[in-house]
Amino acid sequence: MNSLKIARRGLATLAGTSLLGAVVQASRVLTVAYRRRYLPVYDPEAIVVLGTAQYNGTPSRQFAARLEQAVFAARIFPDAQVLCVGGALPGDTETEAAVGAKYLQARGIVRAEGIGVGSDTAASLAATFHRYPELRGRDVLLVTDPNHSARAEKIARRFGVLPQAFPTPYSPCQFPSLAWWKSLLHEIGGLTVADVHVLAGASAAVRLESVLRKAQALVWPSRRMRHEYLRAQHEHEHEQARVQAQQQCGENGQESSQ
Repeated sequence: MNSLKIARRGLATLAGTSLLGAVVQASRVLTVAYRRRYLPVYDPEAIVVLGTAQYNGTPSRQFAARLEQAVFAARIFPDAQVLCVGGALPGDTETEAAVGAKYLQARGIVRAEGIGVGSDTAASLAATFHRYPELRGRDVLLVTDPNHSARAEKIARRFGVLPQAFPTPYSPCQFPSLAWWKSLLHEIGGLTVADVHVLAGASAAVRLESVLRKAQALVWPSRRMRHEYLRAQHEHEHEQARVQAQQQCGENGQESSQ
C-alpha cells in the first residue's frame, strides 16, 4: 500500500512538474510573439525568411503569409540582404527557399535569394550562416510565424548573430483555432528541445526531439512522414559531423607530430 501511494505521489509530482513546465514555455512563446509585432529600431544586415510548406512551386497560405511580411520588411530596409531558407521534402520538385525567392522577386524584391539546404529551422539557419559568416555579430531579422518566433531566435543565437523575429500578422493559424493550439504545443516542445541543446548538448536534444516527434505523430498523423524523413536526415547529418570531427582530429594530430 505504501509503495502504491509513493508511486501515485511520484506520478502526480511528475505530471504537475510537466504541466508547470509547459505553462512556463507557453508564456515564453506567447510573450515573444506579442513583443515582436513591431519593426526593430535598427537596420538589419539581413532579412531571413524561414520556409514552410509549398506545393509544386506554390507557397502554402502559411508560407505566403511569411513572404508578404518579408515584402513589407524588405521595402522598409532596402539595403538588407533578403535570404529565403528551407530545403525540400521527398516528392517536392523545388525547395522552399527557391519558391520563396521566386515569390519575392515577382513582388519586386529582386535581390531575394534562396538557400535551399536544411530539413528544419536549425539546419536551414546553420546552412545560411555558414554561407554568410560575415553575418555573425550582426543584426538579422527573422520572418516567421508568431508562435515560432521564440524558438527561431534561440536557434539563431547559436550561430553568433543578433536575431530579432518579425512575425507575420497574416498567418492563417490564428487564436483560438485548433491549428493555433497545435502550433503552440509544437513550439512548446521545440523551445524545450532548443533549451536542452544549450544546457545538455546536441545529442540530448536530438533524443528528446525524437521522443516528442513520436508523441506528436500519435495526435497529428499527417506529420508522420515528415518526422521519419527528418529523423533520417538528422542521423545522416550527425554521421557527417562525426566523420568530419574525426578527420579534423587526424589532421591536427599530423600537424602536432610535424
